[in-house]
Amino acid sequence: MLLSRDRGLLRRREIWAGAYVHSDRPQAQLRDVLGRFAPVLAPWTRCTACNGTLVDADKSAVSGRLEHGTQQSYDVFARCAACDRVYWRGAHHARLETIVADAVREFGGLGTGAPASRSDNAAPGR
Repeated sequence: MLLSRDRGLLRRREIWAGAYVHSDRPQAQLRDVLGRFAPVLAPWTRCTACNGTLVDADKSAVSGRLEHGTQQSYDVFARCAACDRVYWRGAHHARLETIVADAVREFGGLGTGAPASRSDNAAPGR
């Protein structure tokens, strides 16, 4: 599923599943997507680069790939099983936790994975 604000892109034949995202504000975009698609929310389980599964990683196994400050400040790490990217709960983590908690509260839990309605999800011009 491609989510985009580019109507022209969504009209291309190569795009077989797409939806227009109405707002240009990230929090409104999140509410829009959660409201229309009701995805199952599983925060902190997928790689943002390749969507691979995150697995726990020992600090000693990833320390050679970390900046000195990160090595000194954090002890809990995960890595992507597919692309090996390393993750940790950095300075922005508390803010992201609040956004996720607010979304779960507003949309009644972890979602069903069922879209709100088929017509709402169609790409423009299709």
